[in-house]
Amino acid sequence: MVGILDRHAYDQRRPSEVIWIRLPSDFGSPDYSRRRAKAITKHLSAIGETRVELLELFDDWLAPSVGLRQYLWAHRREAIETARKLIELIPPVVLKTVLGYLFLNYWGHYSGWPDLLVYRANQWFLAEVKSWRDKLNENQKRWIEDNHRYLHLPFKLVQVARGGVYCQHLEEIQSRAVCWDQCGRKLEAPKFGVHPSA
Repeated sequence: MVGILDRHAYDQRRPSEVIWIRLPSDFGSPDYSRRRAKAITKHLSAIGETRVELLELFDDWLAPSVGLRQYLWAHRREAIETARKLIELIPPVVLKTVLGYLFLNYWGHYSGWPDLLVYRANQWFLAEVKSWRDKLNENQKRWIEDNHRYLHLPFKLVQVARGGVYCQHLEEIQSRAVCWDQCGRKLEAPKFGVHPSA
């Protein structure tokens, strides 16, 4: 059992009661993944292959997952809206691959993800945005390597410099893309040209 303070009360800066969540002591670790490998594989294989099925499953699990979502700081409405948007945008087989990756070692894999999800029409990619002085941290480097090896998600490293924005991977970004940051906030991308760096 894990005891946490109510995250909604925390957000509103008011007193909270302890919420008790039934979690194994190795939850989120590689040991948990190994110990529960058969059950995890069975669960992932049972997840539907269509967006409609995934959205239904998502909605069905909202109420039963309240405690776990609070524990993982995924309790805010914005997080739920972002998750629904991911289901709408990203093919189900890709989402299942991401879930499998997170199950392998949640505490080791949940950080380092890119800053933005950029999309328009039927195109999307993840973008890590850095200023010309900024460097990738170790978790970001690990995620980029893992993405290259296992996930194969569309990804761009974007460098913001004086006088322009440059993209170090793939094609030019269009000027009216819609972005979501890691906190689930919708961002309107400014009108700018993005060109591959030399």
